[in-house]
Amino acid sequence: EMVSEAPPEERAGRLHDVLRDEWRKKRREAPKSGTAPSLVEALFASVEEEREWGLECLRLLDNWLAAEDPAAMPHGEPLAHEAWMRAQLPTEPASGLPALELVGKVDRLDGLPGGGVAIVDYKTGKAPRAYSAATDAQIRRKSFFQLRCYALLLARGGLRASPHWEGLELRARRLRLLYLGGGSAGVDVVEELPPPDSGEYEAELAQTEAELVALWGEIASLVRRGDPRAFEPCSRKFCSCHELRP
Repeated sequence: EMVSEAPPEERAGRLHDVLRDEWRKKRREAPKSGTAPSLVEALFASVEEEREWGLECLRLLDNWLAAEDPAAMPHGEPLAHEAWMRAQLPTEPASGLPALELVGKVDRLDGLPGGGVAIVDYKTGKAPRAYSAATDAQIRRKSFFQLRCYALLLARGGLRASPHWEGLELRARRLRLLYLGGGSAGVDVVEELPPPDSGEYEAELAQTEAELVALWGEIASLVRRGDPRAFEPCSRKFCSCHELRP
């Protein structure tokens, strides 16, 4: 996002410096509480481990530069970077669940030449390898679920429109995962969505919404049980959920 604010011809050259500057700011941030470890202490066991992480981050940025030219993006200047979206999803009255507020922060939105929007998500890992057709379809569905949530948010009016987007159809037509790990260039995985005015498109959105509401019901059920041990903490070791769960 910060790099995009620079003149196009300077973006590639500034990329590493922007990362270094941002990490210096993060390192200086005080812990949220007096007993909590600092961000560096929570993430790294040693200075060497922090250094290796930093070098890997720089390699990922170089892979992105090999995949895309920030001075000439594939569909012109992106519509948005790091854009917050928010919408309420209704629930069945009989379920006793309150409406679900879905919030997401999308990496990038590109306007497509034929109309509509491409949702772009950067992944720091490697692209999924090929398995059987059934396994590949399952992995693909799981990988694109986050982007389908963004498409749902767009369709439900969850993005605050800019005056510069007047006349633009804010409906997702393409989902794009850009994997930056595991090679000297990014690996693109693209999924085209059905036409936004088709029944297939609405069916895709409805299925995603149903999955989210079902997950919301499972969370509410766990909360009603009142047993924090029933929750599984996430994989991010610096997340506060590890402190909350015994």
